Amino acid sequence: MSSDVRLCARACRWFFKQALRSYPPAFRHRFGPDMMRAFDDGLEGRRAGSRPVESLWFAARATLDTAVNGLGERRLCARRRRAAGTIGGGREPWTAFTQDLKFALRLMRRRPGFSLLTVLTFAVGIGASAAVFSLVDATLLKSVDLPEPRQLVVVMETYQGAPRQMSFENLLDVRRQSRAFEALTAFRAQSINLTGLDTPDRVRGAFVTSDLFAVVRVPPALGRPLQPQDDVPNAPAAVVINHEAWLRYFAGAPDVLGRTVQLNNVTFTVVGVMPVGFRFPMDAVEVWVPARFSPTSLARDARNVVAIGRLAPGTTLDSAGGELTSVAAALSAAAPEVNRDFGLRAFQLQEWLTFDVKDQLVILFGLVLLLLAAACASVSGLQIGAISSRRAEVAVRAALGAGRKRLARQLLTEHLLLALAGGVCGLLLAQTLVPYAVAAAPQTTFGLDRVSVDGRVVAFLLFVTLAAGVLSGLLPAWQSGRESIARSLAGIGRSTADHRGTRVRRWLVASQIALAAMLLTTGGLLVRSYLAVAAVDPGFSTDRILTLEYRLPTNKYQTPASQVRFHEDVAAVVARVPGVTRVALVRAAPLSGNGNRVSLHTDRASPGDEPEQAELNTVTDDYFRVLRIPVLEGRTFDARDHATAPVGVVVSRAFAERSWPGGEAIGREIVPVGLPIRARVIGVVGDVRQRSLIAEEVPAIYVRNAQSPGVFMTLVAETDRDPLAVVDSVRHAIWEVDADQPVWKIRTLESLVAADSQGNRFLSATLVIFAAASLVLVMAGLYGVVSQSVAARAREIGVRMALGADRGAVLRGVLRSGLRLTAAGLVAGGLGAVIVARLMGGLLFQTSPFDPLAYALTAVVLGIVSLAACYLPARRAARVEPVHVLR
Repeated sequence: MSSDVRLCARACRWFFKQALRSYPPAFRHRFGPDMMRAFDDGLEGRRAGSRPVESLWFAARATLDTAVNGLGERRLCARRRRAAGTIGGGREPWTAFTQDLKFALRLMRRRPGFSLLTVLTFAVGIGASAAVFSLVDATLLKSVDLPEPRQLVVVMETYQGAPRQMSFENLLDVRRQSRAFEALTAFRAQSINLTGLDTPDRVRGAFVTSDLFAVVRVPPALGRPLQPQDDVPNAPAAVVINHEAWLRYFAGAPDVLGRTVQLNNVTFTVVGVMPVGFRFPMDAVEVWVPARFSPTSLARDARNVVAIGRLAPGTTLDSAGGELTSVAAALSAAAPEVNRDFGLRAFQLQEWLTFDVKDQLVILFGLVLLLLAAACASVSGLQIGAISSRRAEVAVRAALGAGRKRLARQLLTEHLLLALAGGVCGLLLAQTLVPYAVAAAPQTTFGLDRVSVDGRVVAFLLFVTLAAGVLSGLLPAWQSGRESIARSLAGIGRSTADHRGTRVRRWLVASQIALAAMLLTTGGLLVRSYLAVAAVDPGFSTDRILTLEYRLPTNKYQTPASQVRFHEDVAAVVARVPGVTRVALVRAAPLSGNGNRVSLHTDRASPGDEPEQAELNTVTDDYFRVLRIPVLEGRTFDARDHATAPVGVVVSRAFAERSWPGGEAIGREIVPVGLPIRARVIGVVGDVRQRSLIAEEVPAIYVRNAQSPGVFMTLVAETDRDPLAVVDSVRHAIWEVDADQPVWKIRTLESLVAADSQGNRFLSATLVIFAAASLVLVMAGLYGVVSQSVAARAREIGVRMALGADRGAVLRGVLRSGLRLTAAGLVAGGLGAVIVARLMGGLLFQTSPFDPLAYALTAVVLGIVSLAACYLPARRAARVEPVHVLR
């Protein structure tokens, strides 16, 4: 054979081999060698017959036919893969995803009831989680709205480890001796009288040193900040106001700088206006005044200011704490009479602001995640139950070539689509819930004004939605992948039980019951705690009692006699107001947040004994009658206790029992530390919850206003109608005494009691709502798994009844199967509740974390819910007609 013929044959074989590549790889690997041998045989036969032209024609035709048929086979395989849902083997992911999405949408339209139930289940868990996260984010996660907020710290004195406010003199010494702070300012929030307007007003003020503006690093929008020369005694009085005060009191006048305003009867010049939206985190301050104008003492033994500082560059909180330890030792050595046993400690500003609510919010967030987990478990159970009815569809798709990964991806796409729909509904639910949550939360909570469904909350909601969609879909996807094609096809058209799927659903329902048990038990403990708080006897009557506060300017009422005369005149004119039946004055009304403690010795104390602590309050004669505080021994105040008479005091029962146990308190003497007086006990009254309903009672001492006058007082008035209906008349009556005297914090005593227990009420009510939602999920899940079990066992039940089993036995058997799940869930949930209860023990008042009633009520409620969920499927099983089933 010539070399030209061999070269031509080799070229024909190469072209034919390239044409084979048009077939799909699987087809080519299976049939390609046989097709190549057939081509070689045909080409060799024609070449042997010395018909070269015919050989070339055969090779060309075979090559062209192979290429055309190969492309046709590729299109056919692609159509088959599309029908089976297996496009591209991963090389066309977007096309596969769009097909999965279209299929999921068709499935949702085909099963609207199931889809709606799933979406609502997702919405409850996701919406509640987003609403609680908005509270957590605004309070704990968002930094204070100031430059470099992590460098801001609060320095406090400590006594026996407990943080306390600082004395102004100690703060100045810390500022001089410490190098850890770039700036350190004194801050005392206190309301200030604003006069010179049409009606007197009371503004939220702060007495600060000029370092404040170096600490916050926010310059005024107009004018200048307070400067060191403003702290100098006898310097002109300067004030910086906030944007809202500028608009309210100066109508936003551009020439506000240099204008004057009367604050506490002192003329101040406005030197600066802070920018709009500036909120110092300690309080909603309206005016900033130099600390030297503070009406309270700035002596070293008066601990009444907060020190706020900014750490120096390169300084950490730990290194600042080490330096403060050395400074505290130096302060104690320099002034041992007032600084002995006192230390210094620094807190991050964010931590200090959220100290009271951090534990509550963290626990609340953890419990709402339990509700979300219960929702995911419910959706997983619903989907596994639905897979049993889709076995034929899954089996056919698998038989057409869909692999396990492809089927799992389809199921995850369905779950993600349902979760996204639930997330949209959850977003609407969160937007609805947040205003109610803000209104119900304790109004003193830091950051409450920043709570909103903002971008951060939406991002969290999206993350939770995707996570819930994936997590709730993993178990159904895994379950569907374990089903063999042969077994699925064999079960088509027959009522066979999916035992593996049923076991998984039962496990999921038991998990839901466990989570519900944890929420119910925790909620029950908090409700018990709240009821214990509500049952506390405050020691006084709250029925139709109006309270309001005022503070006299010391430069106007300079003498004790003028202060006493003003208070007596106010009591007299208010007593004549229609609707007012009785009036009294007290320095600190119960639960108002005000109060003063004093150190003292009693006449039974030995030399060298540590002084005792007691609440000291100044009252007028009718105070105990207005609040209906019982008189137990002796008498209360009257005209005999005038200003020049020996000082007489009324003590609480707790004080008498602590100071003179088993003895007579009347006539005994008390010696306040640092005062050259001896006070004689003239009466004993009942105990009053002065600081908080849940705080340990502190022994109290009362002194008559005429013998211990002050500039700050609270009016308490008993009325014969709604107390708020007489507010205007009471205010105008006070203005009859002094037209420039503002009053504020006008509240009922009942509202003060309610505000004190607001935190307990908010947390317990929120958990009760979560628990109720979890009960609905439990009922739906248990009903679904029992119903599916009854449907799958219909033939078995029919056979048993045909063999003589009575309907009652069938009913009891179905109920037992459901209650076994409840019992398993209760055991697991009870153990989890014990752990949660121990973590939240500090939030419980007069309630043990192991309170048997709460656990028993949880078992009873879940038992009733389980019986209700199982009863209808059980009754349906008991009504099965054997003849119909067997036919």
